[in-house]
Amino acid sequence: MRIALFTNNYLPFYGGVTISVETLRQGLEAAGHEAWVFGPRLAGAQDVSGRIVRYPSIPATTYPEFALAVPYSRRIGRLVAGLDFDVVHAHHPFLLGPAARRLARRARRPLVFTYHTRYEKYAHYVPLPLGLVKAAALRLSAGFAARADAVLAPSTVVRDELHARGVRTPIAVVPTGVDLDRFCPGDRAAARRQLGVAEGEALVLYVGRLDREKSVDRVLVAFERIASTVAAARLVLVGHGTEAERLQERMRRRRQHLDAADLAPIDGEKMWDEVELQQPQRRASRCDAGSRDQHHCHRSPRLPAGWASLSFMTPRR
Repeated sequence: MRIALFTNNYLPFYGGVTISVETLRQGLEAAGHEAWVFGPRLAGAQDVSGRIVRYPSIPATTYPEFALAVPYSRRIGRLVAGLDFDVVHAHHPFLLGPAARRLARRARRPLVFTYHTRYEKYAHYVPLPLGLVKAAALRLSAGFAARADAVLAPSTVVRDELHARGVRTPIAVVPTGVDLDRFCPGDRAAARRQLGVAEGEALVLYVGRLDREKSVDRVLVAFERIASTVAAARLVLVGHGTEAERLQERMRRRRQHLDAADLAPIDGEKMWDEVELQQPQRRASRCDAGSRDQHHCHRSPRLPAGWASLSFMTPRR
């Protein structure tokens, strides 16, 4: 089959949707299908395939590393028509999602939509009244799902929410895949030595973007409670994002309870090699779409070199 994947997020920008789309692309290709990715033009992109097509884009003023695709291109429209795709797969209900729907309907091909996340949790990035943006995100995302031919949900939680909002399109629950060759438990003792964590000390690990919608503050609140009862526990946050400096400042204000609170650039590939030796952890984010009783982990090809490690320890007793 020849499949078109339309996404607002793609490499070199790192996030859950990017990894999901790239994992899907690789899986489809490995199974003998022809997968094309249509995404935004991003600075520093080094596409590994001629089947990755970039829409013109403009910078996102509220997130410097992100770009917004301009969802119209005559050149790409002609390319899609000439390729005669069997399936068009949209990964967002905005921007390139409607473009995918328009091209699918024009070619009379089925439209599949993956409802990756709770879009209303990202309303703070839009410089308009928060309540208005949240309501619009809920209405537009549910409406887009209702007009698709099939919907993929990453968890039963998302499926049930869509049903509750009146979506009658067939919904299949398909969790995001994990590359088991590149992400699996390994030598925990070696990882602890590399991270400077003694055997027997409690370690809490977060890996991901340090942005508001990821609710990292909930991890910090929980760790403050741990710090009051567990000797020599350590919290390690690995990631980057718009909240990194604020999180660092928050921990500096709490320094009287901690031995260390440091934020510094690290070798992203080296840190990921260390992180992947740890067991998967539960999610903290309110916007992530996994159910509370599931473990999911993403393994990207590498972490950006500018990612940072934010490490907090309780006092030794």
